[in-house]
Amino acid sequence: MIREGCFHFDPDDGIYRDHFPGHAVVPGSLIVQAFVEAIESDAPVPLDLSGFRFKRFLTPGTYRFEIDETPEHLFCRLYDGGKTVVTGKVRRCN
Repeated sequence: MIREGCFHFDPDDGIYRDHFPGHAVVPGSLIVQAFVEAIESDAPVPLDLSGFRFKRFLTPGTYRFEIDETPEHLFCRLYDGGKTVVTGKVRRCN
């Protein structure tokens, strides 16, 4: 099963005043947290995160994501246009 949606990182969020001022960059921790929240929207359970890779910096804005669920893992992908810019793997620990 593949879940799709969009994450919006608001350019007016105060975090960007301190995170690379003048050239705002979305912190990787916010991107990972967005995936965690999307996964936990079904039911909060402990999660094991692994192998998140960031192929380039992202500026605040809206990005499409996919979470591909298999019996063992959830494979996370974030896109900028047609290019994959973030990948990672999540396992539910229940």
